[in-house]
Amino acid sequence: MTDDKTLIGRLKRGDKTALESIYLKYRPRLIATACSYNVDSNQAEDVLHDVFLSLTYRIREFDIQYSLYGYLRAGIVNGIRDILRRRVRQERALVHNAVPDSLLYSPQAGLIKSEETERAEDLLSVLPDCQREVVRLRIQHGLKFREIAGLQGISSSTARGRYRYGISRLRSLQL
Repeated sequence: MTDDKTLIGRLKRGDKTALESIYLKYRPRLIATACSYNVDSNQAEDVLHDVFLSLTYRIREFDIQYSLYGYLRAGIVNGIRDILRRRVRQERALVHNAVPDSLLYSPQAGLIKSEETERAEDLLSVLPDCQREVVRLRIQHGLKFREIAGLQGISSSTARGRYRYGISRLRSLQL
């Protein structure tokens, strides 16, 4: 296989086969990375194509200092994060639309909601930032540990541990 610096040099000179070589070389690993974030294969392919399109647009100023795979993987992860954020916003909108406005905006519901939110924020504020973020993503946004790990750039087991320690701390505070 041709090394990455050579492929980038050829691509900068307009060699279309260089892009194809890069694509064929890294596609399986990049698709696997994308699919590990719980997106379907079509979304993974779309993000992959966007990353390669971005590479071709920026090839003139592109300077490979580290690994080409690392650059491409970062593009994949960022694209997947965008998809996950959109998914969370859409799910929130669906939930909001499913609850009758009379319940959402009644004075009693507003008071209860604000009291619950204030209590939750007070409890969460005692957690270290890393645990607080995992607990919020898991509970408020319903993300899986794999998705949280991808968003934060940590392993799934680290995300699970932070969640477990955070919940344990919250439980001890509520007693």
